[in-house]
Order: sequence, then structure tokens, then C-alpha cells
Amino acid sequence: MSQLPEPTNSLSPGALKVYNKLLEKRGSVDGLYESMLNHPKALKHIGRLGTYLRFEGALPDDIREIIILYVSKKLNCGYEWIKHEPYAVKAGISEEIINKIKAGKPHSEFNNRISQVMQIADCVLKRESIPDELHNSVEKELGTKDLIELVILCGFYSLIASFTLAFDVPLPQGFEDPFK
Repeated sequence: MSQLPEPTNSLSPGALKVYNKLLEKRGSVDGLYESMLNHPKALKHIGRLGTYLRFEGALPDDIREIIILYVSKKLNCGYEWIKHEPYAVKAGISEEIINKIKAGKPHSEFNNRISQVMQIADCVLKRESIPDELHNSVEKELGTKDLIELVILCGFYSLIASFTLAFDVPLPQGFEDPFK
């Protein structure tokens, strides 16, 4: 297992500032962000982008959380799933849709809106160009800025999955990996 040391007992003044800012916005700092505190400068920038995407971004809450769950499932990142499933419920996503995503159901089992944003996520995760018809349809539905934000969101949560998996970030206490 490749785990990073627990740094919160020996934070530099700069790291403490980053920690307190995260604590203020998120209410707690554990797992992922706690591990990232081993590189406070990188965490500061990653945290800013994460805060923007989660709390200040333009994407509708349901689309944001569907995509976070979808990327979590595609990358087998139980940590992300556990952290975001409650937010998905809060965003109004039905248990049926959540269970379909978790089961890896094909796009055809979702409505067109959800299917299309999942297809965008697939393009991002495969590092492929978005087909023109899909691009145009999603851009017409969400707008250019939201389409861009959707792509950034997919990349961001791919980064988060990479970090949590590479460093075996522990799952929140009391949870089992939903993909095992």
C-alpha cells in the first residue's frame, strides 16, 4: 500500500492557512485533502478548482453530481463515490439513476440529457474529441460555458480518482468500497 503520511499534526503556517480555508468551506478535512496536505501549494490550487466546481460553478447540481458519480464508477474510485452519493441524493437524483450508474448500465438506459453528458465524460476519459453532433446538442442544452465546465469537471474528478487510487487514500470510516 502506498499511503502518504498524516500531516495535520505538523503543518507549516502556509499549510495551516490552506487547511483552515478548506475547513471553512467544507466543514471538515479528511481523506483526500488531508493526504494532499503533504503538498500544500498544490492542494491550494486543486482545492480552489474543486471549490469552484462544487460550490460556485454554473453546471446544474444534478448534472454535476451525475458526472462525478459516473467518473467515479468508470475509474472504480470508491472514495469519490462514497463522498458524492449523498450530494447526488441532495441534488434530486433518484435512487434508480444512482443504482444504474453504480451498476454500469449503458447510456441507453438513461434519458437523453443524462446519456449525453455521460458520452461527453467518456470522450474526456478516453482523451478523445467530442463528436460534433454531441458537442452541438449539449452546447444547445447547457450553453458553451457549461459544456466547458463539464469537460473540466470530468478532468478534475479524473485527477482526484488518480490521486486517491495511487496513494490508497482510505475510505471514510465505516464504509466499504462500493465497487468491490
